[in-house]
Amino acid sequence: MSKKTKKWELATFQEELKKQCGIEAINTFNKLHKLLCDKSYIEWDGSSRRQDERATLWPWITLEQLSAYPPVCFRVDGQVEIPFRWMRAPFDNETKRQELLGRLNRIPNMVEIKPRTLKGRPTFPLSVLDNDDTVSQFLEVFDWYVGQLSSEPQVFPNEAINPELYCEEGLRVTSSGFRLISWNIGGRVKVNRKQVEVLHDRKPDVVALQEVRANALKRFQEFFPKFDLPHIVESVRLANEYGRVYGELIASRWPLQRLPATDTETPFPERVLSAVIHSPWGDLEFHTTHIVPGVSNGWRKIEMFEGIYQRLACRSGIPRILCGDFNSPQLERSDGRLVTWGEKIKRNGEIVIDGDERWDAGERSVLEGLAEYDLPDVFRRVNGHQVQEFSWFMKRKERIVAKRRFDHIFASNALNAVECKYLGYVVERGLSDHSAIEALFEPTVW
Repeated sequence: MSKKTKKWELATFQEELKKQCGIEAINTFNKLHKLLCDKSYIEWDGSSRRQDERATLWPWITLEQLSAYPPVCFRVDGQVEIPFRWMRAPFDNETKRQELLGRLNRIPNMVEIKPRTLKGRPTFPLSVLDNDDTVSQFLEVFDWYVGQLSSEPQVFPNEAINPELYCEEGLRVTSSGFRLISWNIGGRVKVNRKQVEVLHDRKPDVVALQEVRANALKRFQEFFPKFDLPHIVESVRLANEYGRVYGELIASRWPLQRLPATDTETPFPERVLSAVIHSPWGDLEFHTTHIVPGVSNGWRKIEMFEGIYQRLACRSGIPRILCGDFNSPQLERSDGRLVTWGEKIKRNGEIVIDGDERWDAGERSVLEGLAEYDLPDVFRRVNGHQVQEFSWFMKRKERIVAKRRFDHIFASNALNAVECKYLGYVVERGLSDHSAIEALFEPTVW
């Protein structure tokens, strides 16, 4: 989890707003702030102290047994933002968002908010709310929004979601892109509900899960359609046919067409799941995998790498994504040098092949070799090699004794990955021994 940073507080927010937008903007904001403070259910909270136009102050809604995003938040650049993307029930439903959109657009002098922004975070100028008539109608919309929240039965036990989660752990949201989360859930069943809460709050468009058991599958099949992820393919039942317990799952906002996993036999066919996603930008070939650990499976790990490489080491007519838990590499250095489990590091720091070269070549074929076929490592492409993050942690006696970056996303350049990071807080909450990896793409039609 990232280091705690300072937040925008009221005084610092007012100072920056005045600096950027002038006295009229601060007067308008102060009037709105006072009127909203008169409402018993409002608590203010700021985003992290970043110096950009998205720095915000939130009139957080806190009712009995309910904590939720407000219909708007205020930015230091003089814009009022509508966080459609993060709204909870009933505003996770597009029809309800359209109703909110219509009410906002009927405010006098409102800059028209387009329907295409219903999955994003559109803005309008704070100056729209600079007179009593518009303020009165704005507050009516705000009260209506809160009334809709309080009358809606909640799917999960109501738990406050810290807006800071989205500032420090989150990704920027765009109405022209899509979000992917890949996560090895560690075969857990008892915490499935909390795992689904985490996924729901992140608002992904595509989810890939590894190490999914049959009981967990039933819960995900029940909950995902409620969160705009109605299309699901899985390999859990295939795993059961082989007498094994772990399979994969892909859930999508858009229709899925399942594909054969690999062109060659692999030791664990249920651990490679493939589909075509019929996205708004065009068809997208999607693969997720969980490559077995070598310490307990020996050369079958390398056979999995070789099978995946043989399938994907070709040019494709459509963009592709490969993601999952690869149980590799052993180490990454800041100069970009990757150390596989087919190598060993001597005490003097020298890196040498440890045994058969095939092991090193097998891991490297996917981790590095697929970049030649338009499947580069998204985390490294976005963040470079100086950033060191980890996705798997081994604990002994409550101490972390090992940590690796085992979980990866590889994606075609046409998908235009703009952000990628690991959600380490899911490990801290005991939801898995793996961090989820999350990426935001802003593609064009291909």
